[in-house]
Amino acid sequence: MQHIPVAGRATPSGNQVIHPIYLPYAAEQLARHFVGDGSRHIEHFERSAQRYDAFMAAHRDATDVALSVARRPRQIEQDERVWSVAALKHVFDHPQRDERLIDLLASCFGKRPPVRDLPTWGTCLEGPLELFFQVQYPSPPAYLSWLAEHLEQRHLIPFVLDAARRPSRRPLEGPVTVDAVLLNPANGFAVLFEAEVLDDCLSDVPYDSLRNQLTRTIDVMVEPTRGLGPTLDRRRPHRTLFCMLTPQLFRDHPESRHYAALLIDYMGCNDTLARDLLHREARLLDGVSSRLGWLTFEDLLRGFPGACPWMTTA
Repeated sequence: MQHIPVAGRATPSGNQVIHPIYLPYAAEQLARHFVGDGSRHIEHFERSAQRYDAFMAAHRDATDVALSVARRPRQIEQDERVWSVAALKHVFDHPQRDERLIDLLASCFGKRPPVRDLPTWGTCLEGPLELFFQVQYPSPPAYLSWLAEHLEQRHLIPFVLDAARRPSRRPLEGPVTVDAVLLNPANGFAVLFEAEVLDDCLSDVPYDSLRNQLTRTIDVMVEPTRGLGPTLDRRRPHRTLFCMLTPQLFRDHPESRHYAALLIDYMGCNDTLARDLLHREARLLDGVSSRLGWLTFEDLLRGFPGACPWMTTA
């Protein structure tokens, strides 16, 4: 993988792309894929691209720059939001999308969908698909109630426990952000994508030191969606798949990442999921392990050439 200098280019509509390599789309092309006003996300992408281009123009010999100096201006090179948006937008817009998606999903989950009432991948994808980025799902009410009753079993620092008991505190867990959601509103079939490039699975729940981003995402996967609008609310939990999306490097070396150990455990046994989702009834987790998968950006690039323009090999 390397920096490839490419002159700026425009979309067919004449609008300038955000970045010719890392985000070859105009802001208007991405806006429709965000819930509500996506300007905050698009502005982040634009600022990141501008910093990157300015830095690379000022440092023609990039090997002569210290890591500490290059890290922020070249952040776009490792930003999982950029990687997932660019790659999945390319997949979504591909003229042979459904045919190639069937092959991709079959390679990840098996020839038959792990969904009892949708017998084929063609049935899953039949209808007008939608793609959303950075979707914020509310924390499941059942988890919030359970955590309030088990605080001392989930944390051990006194000031954290004191803050959790404040009457005026915010909810014990904030929204769960899912990097991308591919949804078929006609039948409620969906794939939730959690993307990582270099980062590991975050454990940033202030009042629950045993919870992490992977567990949180699976938790909202099995929860009905309410309040996100008429399209996203059509997602059906028992017809929803979860897909980890990472570079091939970490699927080849799963011992290097916490999310890999967790995902492999979860994919192998519903009992492991029940251990980490204690607030869930066992019947709600039945079959969930078979609906968890792991794809790589290289998989997307092989199935949809051009999906990751920054990658020189797949």
